[in-house]
Amino acid sequence: MSPCNQFSTGCPVGTYGDGNCDSVCSGNCYGGNCNATTGACFYCFTGSYGELCNKTCPLSCKDNKCEKDSGNCYDCIPQKHGVQCEHDCSMDCKDRLCDKVTGHCFDCIAQKHGDQCEHDCSVDCKDRLCEKDTGHCYDCNARKHGVQCEHDCSVDCKDRLCDKDTGHCYECVTGRYGATCEVNCDGSCKDKCEKVTGNCIECIDGRHGLKCELDCPANCKGNCDQVTAHCFECIAGKEGNRCDINCPIHCPECNKVTGQCTVCIAGRYGVECTSTCPVTCKDFVCDKENWSLLRMLSREVM
Repeated sequence: MSPCNQFSTGCPVGTYGDGNCDSVCSGNCYGGNCNATTGACFYCFTGSYGELCNKTCPLSCKDNKCEKDSGNCYDCIPQKHGVQCEHDCSMDCKDRLCDKVTGHCFDCIAQKHGDQCEHDCSVDCKDRLCEKDTGHCYDCNARKHGVQCEHDCSVDCKDRLCDKDTGHCYECVTGRYGATCEVNCDGSCKDKCEKVTGNCIECIDGRHGLKCELDCPANCKGNCDQVTAHCFECIAGKEGNRCDINCPIHCPECNKVTGQCTVCIAGRYGVECTSTCPVTCKDFVCDKENWSLLRMLSREVM
C-alpha cells in the first residue's frame, strides 16, 4: 500500500508527491511542512521568501522580513522606501525619513518644503522657514507680508512694519491713519491722529473737537481744551470757561475762574475795584489790596 493512501487529506509531515508522497519538503520550509502536491512551502523562515523559501529578503527590509510570495518588504529600514525598499529617501527629508510607499518626507530639513522637500522656502520668510506642505512662511522678514511674504508693507507704516497676514500697519508715520495708513490726518491736527479713527491726538492753536474741526471761543488767549473747548487763558477784560463774561467794570484784568480783579484802573482798589483811592495818594494811585500800606510808604518817602 502506498504511504499516501494512509492519509485521506495529504502526505505525512515533511513529504510531498503527486500520489506517492515520496519527496521530502525543502529544509527551508518553516516547520518542515509543504504542499502535498507541489512541495511549495507554507511558511518561510525570517529572511527568506519564494515558493521553496530559497530566496533572501532584500537587505533594506526592516527586521529582515518580507512577503513570502513577492519578496516585498513589510516595512523599510530608516532612510529607505519602495516595495522592496530599494530607493533612498531624499537627502532633504529631516533625518532622511520618508513614507515607505510614496517616498514623501515626513518632515523637511530647515528652509525646504514639498513632498520630497525639493523646494526652497522663500528668501523673505524669516530665517527662511516655511510650512512643509504649502511653503507658507511662519513669519516674515521685516517690512514684508503675505503667505510667502511676497508683499511689501506700506511706506506709510511706521518703520515699514505690518501684520504678516493682513498687511495692516502696527503704527502709522506722522500725519497718516487707516489700516494701511493710507489716509491723511485732518490738517487741523497737530502732527498726529489716532490710527483707527483719525481723531486728532492734539489740535493746532485755536482749534478743538475730535478732528479739531471747530474754532476755540473768540476770547481765548491762545488754545483751548480739545474736548470741552474751555479756554486755558482769556484775553484782557474777560473771564469764564469760554471767556465770554466781562470782568468787573473798573478792572482791566480779572481771574479767569473766580472773576476777581487782578489789576484795577487808576484811582480804584478792592476785590472788584469798586473802592476809590484816597485823594491824598500821589497820582491818585493806591495799592489794590491795601491802600493804607501804600499811603504809609508814601509818607516815609516824603
